[in-house]
Amino acid sequence: MVLDKKVAEQTINYLTQINAIKLNTKNPFTWTSGIKSPIYCDNRLLLSYPEIRKFIAEKMSEIIKNKYGENISITGVATGAIAIGALIAERLNLPYSYVRPEPKNHGLKNQIEGFIDKGSEVVVIEDLISTGKSSLNAINALRDEGFNVTGMLSIFSYNFDFYPKNAEEAKTVSDIVKLFKYHSSASINEAEMQGRFFVAPSEFEIHYMYRDNINDKLHKISRCVCTDVDVRYGPEEQFSTFDDGHPVTTNLALTFTELEFITKEKIFPGAGLLGA
Repeated sequence: MVLDKKVAEQTINYLTQINAIKLNTKNPFTWTSGIKSPIYCDNRLLLSYPEIRKFIAEKMSEIIKNKYGENISITGVATGAIAIGALIAERLNLPYSYVRPEPKNHGLKNQIEGFIDKGSEVVVIEDLISTGKSSLNAINALRDEGFNVTGMLSIFSYNFDFYPKNAEEAKTVSDIVKLFKYHSSASINEAEMQGRFFVAPSEFEIHYMYRDNINDKLHKISRCVCTDVDVRYGPEEQFSTFDDGHPVTTNLALTFTELEFITKEKIFPGAGLLGA
């Protein structure tokens, strides 16, 4: 979810200026999750530019202070968010730690590096979110150690940008937006008894696909509901349209919440019998 559109637009401008956002449609980039994408954002580059890293750290610090208060700790997700997380913690004068993808196999074998009081309210800092796998891994590690994760902020997230070539394609894009709006909304059930009852939004089943088949090499996602549909048609709400009124560009950002935990038994049926 975009918390401040003006800040988001300035961030994109900065990232574009330093060539941090890479596009390659012929040879897609492979994300950590295994997904291949024509877009990649190298947020580490912003650390090399004092004005840009100062802007990012200050704006994220303002959001955290306004949204979560001062009685918290800051935790960065390794490795991309370690530096920006430390800059934010320094500005807010708060305790800081960072979380590795997994415990070290030597030394103290820590997964969480640094010291914060047990039971602390923690805000997690990410550099970018695509599938959310590394973010969820960090949150689970913190919760397992007794910390209460109250929120997460990210510099960059992947949205859907549509650039239809004509009005007919633009109508299809509009139908896609309406479909997600419809299925993310509650409905009212006129019961036979007096009164009205809200019916929960539609549930989604999300799968990673490979050549028209479910890709079982990637992690599973449980049943979800779409909790936020953010639609923009141009910067500062200025946009162009085709002759029939449909927008020339559409940006669609979706947020999903899983309804159930993925258990060992669902990942590997019979795992308990094998002692896994």
